[in-house]
Amino acid sequence: YCSKSGVLLADTMKAHSFFIVALLQLAATSRLESDEKGSNLETREHAIEPETALNEMSSNMFKCIEPGFAAKAKDAHIETQRILERLRLEEAPAEVQVDGWRNRPFASMTGSGILPYHMIIGLVHNTTKYTDSGPTSDDSECFKFDYDNPHSQSPHGCRVFEKSFQPLKELRQCIVKHLEQDSIWTARAGSAWETVKKQGWEDVQGLENSSYEDWCANAVYSHTSFLGINIPVKICPSNMDSKRRAEEMMKFALFKKDVNTQPQDVPERVRTKIQQTASWPGMKQGGQQSVSDATMNSISKDCFKVRNDNREETYHFLQDIGSCLPLMYDKTEVGDGFGFQDAYLKLSNLANYGPPVGLQHHITYDVPPVCGRMALGSLAKIQSARYHLVPSAWGAIRGDEHTPWSQCMHPEYINCRKAYFCWEQALNWMCGIDELCCPGGSDTEKKARHDACMAGQGSRCADMQAP
Repeated sequence: YCSKSGVLLADTMKAHSFFIVALLQLAATSRLESDEKGSNLETREHAIEPETALNEMSSNMFKCIEPGFAAKAKDAHIETQRILERLRLEEAPAEVQVDGWRNRPFASMTGSGILPYHMIIGLVHNTTKYTDSGPTSDDSECFKFDYDNPHSQSPHGCRVFEKSFQPLKELRQCIVKHLEQDSIWTARAGSAWETVKKQGWEDVQGLENSSYEDWCANAVYSHTSFLGINIPVKICPSNMDSKRRAEEMMKFALFKKDVNTQPQDVPERVRTKIQQTASWPGMKQGGQQSVSDATMNSISKDCFKVRNDNREETYHFLQDIGSCLPLMYDKTEVGDGFGFQDAYLKLSNLANYGPPVGLQHHITYDVPPVCGRMALGSLAKIQSARYHLVPSAWGAIRGDEHTPWSQCMHPEYINCRKAYFCWEQALNWMCGIDELCCPGGSDTEKKARHDACMAGQGSRCADMQAP
């Protein structure tokens, strides 16, 4: 159910009644077991040692604050406390908050209303910029922020991460410059499409006479099975622009599981990942040609700084901070099965705001964006976990709302809802680091919530929880 639009995975579904009946039956049989697990989870959550949790969180997020920081987790925790305390005492209170958005998954299916919402993490809550009829700006605040000006105010929490955000901003700018001069990308809806659709790609079969826009809306990347129903998976974003294409390129080219790519493998890996995209035929088959060879080579050399020197130090630095990219977005989601992406693609599609998708703002958390970004950064392993749509029938109903904290920090799998609710737990834990990250209308109220988190009252210790 983690799709980038509510109609994306299931435009044409048969056996809707079977789907709903089977889902309810399986959910009913697992409800008792889940309730028991939920009770046990609450007991385990109360047993979590706050200092242990906050040390590990700080160690993870500090990789985006001070890339290359090799201090112990406890030292990272102390440094994070100092940063937040300084912001609380020296800067004006931030008027910007964080939030959560949601939309209906499988929206065209009869009875899909019983399924939990697809969830979107909002690292910037701004009702002027993000309206109920679409965004009024086409870029995230941390991509617009002037990192070179030491006097620039940072109400959106970008300055703290400048050592990783600025290089990533420059990398995207470089890629966009080359993309907008590329003969394939700029003609993807015209002459380039007329050429590629004749090349026999599997995901073009049956759509050879379609326009690029129609192909993108209907191309099937793969199929997934849910309760015995074969569901076509469609992931091509029809409104992808150069900025989001550059972000996709960065996500693929900089991804790493645990260790950096071996230097001798970097040149070929980067060239391959530059070409890989959900917006062009052949992603699953491999061997895509989504940009020209000249553009590919220029992006590899000029932007990713691939040197073929058997060291690749600059590329490895970029790979080290690649996991910081989702922290730069105003809104982010696990939307296509390939980790976090910029939710601007969904929010800028105006059709998503009406029925049946029903994209909408859901909840506002009374903490500043720097806390939301730190919370997401603390969940480092969530970005490399395997994607799993729905691991159980009860999970389809409750949607990972009560994921144990250990499974947030060391997840076996990830999907949109698990990512969201783990982030929400991390957001609560942030209140234990400093009162800046505690909700409340007064310093007394914030202090009380901070004390509750430090007393080990679980991963909803600051009373921040989406209904």
